[in-house]
Amino acid sequence: MSARTADATTVGMNTMLGVFLALVTAPAAPPAVLTADQATVDRGEIKAGPMLKQTFRVTNTGAEAVSITKLESGCGCVRRSVSKNDLKPGDSAEVAIDVNTLTQPDGPHAWLLKLQHRPASAAKTAPDEVLELRLTAKLSHDVTVSPPMVSISTEVEAATTVTLTDSRRTPLTVSKVVSSSPHLAVKLRQPMKPGDLIVDVAVAAEMPVGTHDETLTVYTTDPAYAELQIPARIVKRAKNAVTAHPESLDLIDTAGLVQFRRAGAKPVAIASAECSTAGVTVTASSGSGTVGTIKVVVSEKAGASGKADVKVKFTEPEGAEVVVPVRWGN
Repeated sequence: MSARTADATTVGMNTMLGVFLALVTAPAAPPAVLTADQATVDRGEIKAGPMLKQTFRVTNTGAEAVSITKLESGCGCVRRSVSKNDLKPGDSAEVAIDVNTLTQPDGPHAWLLKLQHRPASAAKTAPDEVLELRLTAKLSHDVTVSPPMVSISTEVEAATTVTLTDSRRTPLTVSKVVSSSPHLAVKLRQPMKPGDLIVDVAVAAEMPVGTHDETLTVYTTDPAYAELQIPARIVKRAKNAVTAHPESLDLIDTAGLVQFRRAGAKPVAIASAECSTAGVTVTASSGSGTVGTIKVVVSEKAGASGKADVKVKFTEPEGAEVVVPVRWGN
């Protein structure tokens, strides 16, 4: 190798080394970071019945803007909201969580809220980052409700009852009961025994076809139980429509089956079966027959407990659609 070639090679290597060192030593842009003042809050022992309210404060401690893209909870008993979705560096937001404790069993509970977010510079294809917020409490009941949730599926008008039981020596006095839907009538009935309250619930024939998530609100004169909320899911079916068996799926294991039929053994053909919740997969039978079937499988990605809806569409009868609520865990 000549001296000139050796010198050129040395210069080239030195140049490449300089570029590498510059890349290594160049200060990286600080990542966007979303943190909570207190990610886990324990409320201790509380009486179940009233809504359990808690607020978390989250702050963008990074150097670029962050957008909150989604709030997820694995329990249908939880309502959640955020005061603002776009946070500049240093900005904070309030994340509010309301838990309907009336429908929860006695004992310790943990309600998990997953706050999905992404920095402004993130690619659209990049997965969201997740900040987990956890609320815990140990519940005990003086007031119970049976059933804990009203569930009615019907093609015509229908009726059911809900019983509230107060085990205290001096039971609460109810001032009124209100329904969130004009097609869902509620009426107080004379109690069968002291401490019991009977609520008659009636679905009107005029209720539109579809799935309706409503609330029955019980107002009392007791400050400790001023307002009690009972969830109600009403599935109003079109006449001669497809029915699901069971109408809602409570998984004991990680998988379960739902069958679909029509009156008079008319044919059923499933076009698609989908669930938008991560970790929940659905497969459907093919072809036409008197029974259609879907299989729902829940993986670890869905969490230890949760709730989701499976939407099933049909080509026979054409245009028919059924939503099957699925629950797993505690």
